[in-house]
Amino acid sequence: MTTHLMPQADALMNAIALLGLAFALGMMPRGPQASPLDKRLGGLYAGMLIILGLRQAFWAFSIVMMAAAWLPLLVLLLVEELLRRHAPRLIKWFVLLGSVISSVAALALGAVWPHQALALFAAFQLAALLCVIGFILKDRARDLSPAETRMADSVALAL
Repeated sequence: MTTHLMPQADALMNAIALLGLAFALGMMPRGPQASPLDKRLGGLYAGMLIILGLRQAFWAFSIVMMAAAWLPLLVLLLVEELLRRHAPRLIKWFVLLGSVISSVAALALGAVWPHQALALFAAFQLAALLCVIGFILKDRARDLSPAETRMADSVALAL
């Protein structure tokens, strides 16, 4: 693919992902029939929908990076609901502080991030996801049914 068509292809793929995510969010159970896990998954879908929407509309602005900074926290909340237990405080504080610092960096750096800042942001995202995976693997079999344990394994594999 020639490089001048890459932004259009990226925008098209982003739009397709937006539509699919909006459909999935619309199909989520609402009201009294929604379980706490459904609500957390809906929150994760909504967060991802916001990120993709902002990416589609404001590709050059720092708000995309600021929204992406909060994705590990949404994932952690989903996993806590799935495992029906709280993550260790150290993981919670790490994810929260990393998200806040990344958001401040996004506001300070604007649309063009230096390579070192992007590397630190990627390292935070990776470390946060590894912490969440470790939390899942450590607590996945405690007080869970076999089906819930398989679901926890699937989430860990997806992350």
